[in-house]
Parts: sequence; C-alpha cells; structure tokens
Amino acid sequence: MTPFGSDISPGDAGVPPGGSELSPANVDLLKLAKGRLEELLPSNWIPALMSQGIQVGLRLPSELLLVQRSIFFSLDGRVEAGIHGKRLERDHEFWATVRHVTLYRDSVEEFIGNVVDTVNRLRSFEVCRGVEGFRHLWKTEPKMEIDINPFQELRYTETCRSKSCKLLVPSLRKKRCGECSKIWNSLFHRNRTRSAVPDDVITPPKKKPHKFLSTSEKAKRLHRLSDDIEKLKHQNQRLRKKIEDLIDEDGVRVSDTLSSDIIKILSSKAAGKLTDFQKKFYRAAN
Repeated sequence: MTPFGSDISPGDAGVPPGGSELSPANVDLLKLAKGRLEELLPSNWIPALMSQGIQVGLRLPSELLLVQRSIFFSLDGRVEAGIHGKRLERDHEFWATVRHVTLYRDSVEEFIGNVVDTVNRLRSFEVCRGVEGFRHLWKTEPKMEIDINPFQELRYTETCRSKSCKLLVPSLRKKRCGECSKIWNSLFHRNRTRSAVPDDVITPPKKKPHKFLSTSEKAKRLHRLSDDIEKLKHQNQRLRKKIEDLIDEDGVRVSDTLSSDIIKILSSKAAGKLTDFQKKFYRAAN
C-alpha cells in the first residue's frame, strides 16, 4: 500500500523529506505510543513510525509484505485511511464517528485510545465484493475495472468493481457498495435480456414429448413453466393468508361429528409435530 507518510529511520532522526525536523520530544512521544499500541492492537495490525505520526496497517502473514488496510494518525490529529493502496474518501460512512486527537505529553493515552477505537471501527467493515458474476460482460462495461485480488482478500477470488467503488461496506449488512450495486443491476438486466427466449419461437403443445422438442422449444416450455410456477406461488401465498385471516377472525364452522374427529386426531401424539399453520385449525376446533 502506498504509505501516507515517510518512515522514520535511525539515520535521519525523524526529518521528513522537504519538511521540518521533529523535536526529540515528539519523536519520544511517537515511540512511546508505538510501544503501547504493539500491546493493544488486534493480531496482524502493526504500528509503524512515520515522519509526522504513526501508521497502523493490517499486514498479511506471508512472504511478501501485503498491507490490506492502513490508517495514518498525525501528530496534529489528522487521520487518513486507505485500502489496497487507495485513499478512503471523506464521504464514506466510516468517518462518521472517527475522532481527531492531537498528540502531546498530556494526551498520550487519549491518542492511543483513539487509534485503537479507529482500528476497531475499520474492522467492522469488509471489502466490497464488487460484481463477481456476469464475467462475459465485464469487458463491455467501461465504468468497471477488474480486481484480480492481489491483496488476497477472503471474500472473493477475482471480481470486477466500479471505478468509483467505495471499497468498504458494513460487514453485517452489505455485499457490495452502492456504486458496484448499480453496475450489478445493470449487468443483471443486460444478461437477462440477452438470454431471453426469442418471441418468434412458438410454444410447443403440452402433450408433445420432451425428447422431440427442439432446443428453442425446450427453452420456451421452460420459460412458460417458470412463469406458471411463480403465479402458483403467489396464488398460494394469497390463499394461505386469506385462510389464516378467516381463522383468526371467525374460526371455522364444521359439523359436530367432524369436529370431534379433528379434535381426536390433533390431540394425539402427532399434535406435537404440527406446523404453525395446522395449529391454527387445532385452536379453532377447540
């Protein structure tokens, strides 16, 4: 990842290129904060001294140095965050509760606490998964770019994301950001249109054996059956809801003999295995 500052090396005593020399006191404060953070930060989150502050990066335990996420905390309270070498824009929801704490001798503990809190907030987000499907359409969308996963994310192996991708999404709510969702919806409808059955194909007779159907006729029959199934599902849901409402409001009137038989059946051991829908009849019968 492109760092947000320059490393402090023993030889330059913290003199940033083209910048002013840090006082020995500030260097000591940074070293003190770094030492404490090494004890407090989650596993694989590594603090590093920079020319004007501390950078904390999520580094993978691999032979190559891979930093998936990075946050920079400057001495004057400025905070920057990035993922996969790209800066996280200020309009991202991550920044909603991030605090800016200046580092000086009396604020070391507050500064350290803010670093830990900010890291934990970043951990509550996951990388946007982009658009993993519709690979045959990836190169047809100019607003997308292919991500071959060089940072070894676990949420995907290879994906294609919007060039305006927000990079991170809340881990428990979303798979992809709003920008990538727009691309996904576009590709979904394009793929659906592309694979639709041509209107000029005549629906084959119902009694015509499947083995005698042409490829286009099979697709047409499958398309029709899918529509029929969806219609029946909706019809079933409407009727089920209507029956439940009638039972809740008026109950069910049956003859005395039938009522007695229903009660005997439902009072047996099998009654314990009734579905919620069946139990409504049991309550009505009683």
